[in-house]
Amino acid sequence: MTVIETERRLLELLRPQYEAQGYLFIEYPHGETLPAALEGFRPDAIAIGPQKKIAIEVKLRRGSTSEAQLEALSQRLRQHPDWELRVIYGDELDIDELSTVAPRPEIEKQIDEAEALCRSGHYRAALILLWAALEAIARTIAPTEARRSKQPREVLEVLERMGRLSFEEASQLRSLLPLRNAVVHGDLGKEVIKDDVVALVKATRAAMSDD
Repeated sequence: MTVIETERRLLELLRPQYEAQGYLFIEYPHGETLPAALEGFRPDAIAIGPQKKIAIEVKLRRGSTSEAQLEALSQRLRQHPDWELRVIYGDELDIDELSTVAPRPEIEKQIDEAEALCRSGHYRAALILLWAALEAIARTIAPTEARRSKQPREVLEVLERMGRLSFEEASQLRSLLPLRNAVVHGDLGKEVIKDDVVALVKATRAAMSDD
């Protein structure tokens, strides 16, 4: 596996953790997705939350020649209190820890939070939380298989195969995949409507049921 492929894999493993906390996680931001606070820099990812924004750099090990650039970025972000820099070193990460199974009460709490966001009209944030919940459910019922899954479509396949989603429910969620992908990858102009989120809430609650 090349350095770039390894870094991408680490970002894939980090994404669910941030999305589960309600962050919009954008890999390799550029153009309009790169905030003015980061002008001149291009972090490996950014996580945009309601109260905090995080610039994420992934390095395979310490001692990288880019330490000076990271220090410069850290200095820059000190001028922006709502931003912080996090440097993730691959040789210090426990991959199994990144792929841990979430307790059921935590997943249920996240679905409740998403419903509350939907009721208050925050459809984009609700959508992100619900997709993260679906991935958490898949890891709970099929931890080894879901851990290998890299795409949301594969997560839906796991949930359908394990009987947590009906064919109709899974098909409906597949139709929402382009919307999901646009939102989580920073397409801020993509409209998220209430009906889509309501359908996602219903399917996510169905996936939580083990009847």
